[in-house]
Amino acid sequence: MARHLKTAKAADIRRSDDKKVRDIVEGILADIETRGDAAVRELSIKFDGWDRESYLLTDAEICATDLLGQAEHGPDSPAALLTTSEKLARETMAEVERLLKILPTADYAGPAWRDYGEVIVVDDVDEMVAVADEISSEHVQMMTQDPDYFLHNMTNYGALFLGPRTKVSHGEQANVRVRRHGGLNVPYAGTAAPLDRQEA
Repeated sequence: MARHLKTAKAADIRRSDDKKVRDIVEGILADIETRGDAAVRELSIKFDGWDRESYLLTDAEICATDLLGQAEHGPDSPAALLTTSEKLARETMAEVERLLKILPTADYAGPAWRDYGEVIVVDDVDEMVAVADEISSEHVQMMTQDPDYFLHNMTNYGALFLGPRTKVSHGEQANVRVRRHGGLNVPYAGTAAPLDRQEA
């Protein structure tokens, strides 16, 4: 006969706790929708003790955050930026270094970025596809004006996230609509063309 040495919270208590959290988050989102940047600024100061002139993120800040979001999975997690802009590449590297000084996950992300991080500047999108296919990343996020070009031309990846609003973290953490066509694993690495497409 099975014996519980430890039991979880009762389901009704968990539902009640979940509702409290949902109500708080919905209230925060409603406040942001109503008051915009003023609400974001107040929340940032309240929860993070942080303020800045503009809360609009630069392309380099977005890229650096996404790179470190992959790198923080563990000290041997790869993260790569491929771009046609050397300016964006250099700004992203500087932003990564800035973030590593303040991130609570820097103990994981720092070694991963140091040892497995890459920033590659290519001449055009055709070269970008060739390099990306050579790397064969598990997760590929395309922040570009023509994400469908990569959908139709890339072949080696585990999951492809298309467009600037389609984040890898959404696919990993959130309950999103995803069309799944396969996964990257040892027998298929470098040969299969699996696809995840998130519809934001």
